Amino acid sequence: MVSLERCDAYDRTAVMEAVDRALERLGGISKFVGPGEKILVKPNLLSPTPPDRAVTTHPLLVEAVVRQIQSAGAYPIISESPGAGTKHSEQRLKEVFEVTGMMEVADRTGAELRIELEPIHLSFLEGRFTKGFELLPVLREVDGIVNLPKLKTHVFMTYTGAVKNLFGLIYGVSKSKFHVRFPNEPDFAGMLIDVMRFARPRLTVMDGVIGLEGNGPGSHGSPRKVGVILAGENPVEVDAAACRIIGMRFDEVPIFDAAKSAGEWNGKVQIVGTPIEEVMIPDFKRPDSRPTEKAILRYKLIRKFAGKLMREITSPRPVPQKGRCVACGVCVRSCPQNAIRIKGKVAVVDDSLCIRCYCCHEMCPESAIELRFSVISKLFKRIVEER
Repeated sequence: MVSLERCDAYDRTAVMEAVDRALERLGGISKFVGPGEKILVKPNLLSPTPPDRAVTTHPLLVEAVVRQIQSAGAYPIISESPGAGTKHSEQRLKEVFEVTGMMEVADRTGAELRIELEPIHLSFLEGRFTKGFELLPVLREVDGIVNLPKLKTHVFMTYTGAVKNLFGLIYGVSKSKFHVRFPNEPDFAGMLIDVMRFARPRLTVMDGVIGLEGNGPGSHGSPRKVGVILAGENPVEVDAAACRIIGMRFDEVPIFDAAKSAGEWNGKVQIVGTPIEEVMIPDFKRPDSRPTEKAILRYKLIRKFAGKLMREITSPRPVPQKGRCVACGVCVRSCPQNAIRIKGKVAVVDDSLCIRCYCCHEMCPESAIELRFSVISKLFKRIVEER
């Protein structure tokens, strides 16, 4: 069951009350955390980006949930591993927490803000795609996880929310290894479900007050008012409710097929609270990298049977733009294939090494990397989508 609550703006009182109502429909916060427990509060902090850009979980939602946890007598610890392009130094992580508003949340509430500089390895022998992870050390000491994702589009996975947010439990550059191991969407989605099965968050509360549409999940996306807060126990069901609101079919988003295959979702979602018809957005913009709705099945079949080469033909290339690129090196650090170099004060992508994971596009703080289809790709896309 997913609790849906309308919340039209980031007003402290409005957010606090909306979170409270959403949780009450699920049985209240005491159903999920108990006195004396240590609870990891996991927001989406992709990069050091201000809250008004809609790239990260808004600090008012984090504060509302932290205060709920404290009201149950539990001890919240806020922590996160940003995207692979972010250096995992104490100075850089403090910048992420400060710019995203997490330091203010910690100051106002007294919650602990944990900076993790070294990973730990934990096994997960039940995993279908991977048997272990390099993770945030705080996972060894907490009793449970509360997952606080942001509703956003994603140029690689189409949509990112509750399930994908748990990928941030994986430490820093270790994320890049998974893009190399699982370069196609179905396998990457299967790995994400393994992360979810390992983490088993007790509760998910999604920030959908202002979502991100278009070429998300980073600075290339565009903020879009959705006006909702979602809460539920099963991250897949929370994502399913969010996708219904923004008009995304389940067959557009790879995590749903992966969740069904793993026995983590039955293909349905029960929504209580605000009637979903009141908040649905049929024209929520998808990433430019995604095919039209009528061509989705064709692309899946083509990529399944034609392999890596056809995926490259049907996918756009990341192209850094002179004049916008400031040669900061974030894309270089985020690329799992070491396919990017700085030449002549601008980033250059080696297409022969690029696996179309779009980590560079996701992490670029200057919105300097455009996604472009080649002439052959445009022709192929036109044939497939207009047939």
